[in-house]
Amino acid sequence: MDVHRSAAQADRSSMSFDQAPAASAPPPVHWAPEGARPVSAPSDRTGVAAAAPRSRPEGLPDMTFDAPSASAEDSRWQASPTPATPTGAAARAVVDVSRQSMTVFKGPRVVARYQISTAARGIGNTEASFRTPLGRHRVHQKFGADAPLGTVFRSRVNTHTVASILTAPVDVEEDLILTRILWLDGLEPGLNKGPGIDSRERFIYIHGTNEEGLIGSPVSHGCVRMRNRDVIALFDLLPRGAEVEIVRGGG
Repeated sequence: MDVHRSAAQADRSSMSFDQAPAASAPPPVHWAPEGARPVSAPSDRTGVAAAAPRSRPEGLPDMTFDAPSASAEDSRWQASPTPATPTGAAARAVVDVSRQSMTVFKGPRVVARYQISTAARGIGNTEASFRTPLGRHRVHQKFGADAPLGTVFRSRVNTHTVASILTAPVDVEEDLILTRILWLDGLEPGLNKGPGIDSRERFIYIHGTNEEGLIGSPVSHGCVRMRNRDVIALFDLLPRGAEVEIVRGGG
């Protein structure tokens, strides 16, 4: 997801990128499945179904807005050191946008496959675009270990609230971040790393969703959504520092 400048600045004022923010009392969460509507997603030029972003109820974190600009001297945009992956854990994941799928490998061996959902607006790397970026990434941070299935996260903080999960293919106003978060950091300057296109600064996550019935269709605001049980399994498969490559697919 892309995130609002004010929220992003607030996040950075309270935490470093390598440390989860201190928990604060969250606002109450309300789910309103009445108002659900069937998904309709016209195609865009990328060949991936497109849909306009939805407005978000007051009090919920918005999922899209500009990342702060950076000067030429800003060292944030230089390649950051990747934490060592545990010995023997060569797990990596490939997200195929055209197939709305993720494949997890250990070495040459396929160990898991999952249905996922990428952006309703298709492929793209610019801030505030609501699009899913292509290219090589790494797992920068992980949040939610041992949290109950359906736990709601706001700005990566566990709210200790459990959401209702919709298994019917309906689209509701509240697109929640649930259960687990794997925060992605781009590894390719000019594609997903650098001012205005930076996946980490855009807060591109792999996460669980309350709209499980839409998994397999491109409906997100830029993140990679998964079913909640699947994201728990992925969380355990991919260590911090593991590579996640997002490809157009379809070839």
